[in-house]
Amino acid sequence: MSGSAASAIYLFFSPMCHQWESHSFHFFGEKFPVCIRCSAIYFGFFLGIIAYPSLGRRIERRFTARGILAAAAAGMIVDVAFSMTGVSESSTLTRVVTGGTFGILTAFVLTPLLGELIGSNAPDAG
Repeated sequence: MSGSAASAIYLFFSPMCHQWESHSFHFFGEKFPVCIRCSAIYFGFFLGIIAYPSLGRRIERRFTARGILAAAAAGMIVDVAFSMTGVSESSTLTRVVTGGTFGILTAFVLTPLLGELIGSNAPDAG
């Protein structure tokens, strides 16, 4: 990727992610534009959209959207709090698991909302 394109991508993601070198995946020697946890959130969200038709409806029948989001955020909050207080250091594994879980569960909440939004804004067929 050219230097200017990479710079634009890093700049785009900079308000959303700290982009620390030590907390980022690298691909062919190039640092991802977001950290490991953010990468896991985005990938988890993608997987959650795919899994929603078979799993999401079962989960949303049992739990409220607020409960799902609270459960999704809890793991990340604990991981970050433990790291900040020195109880334990976050690892690549904890960042992937907590970020991925957050992404998947967030998709289970947002997918039906986006479906409703798109459906309500679709032009009438007649």
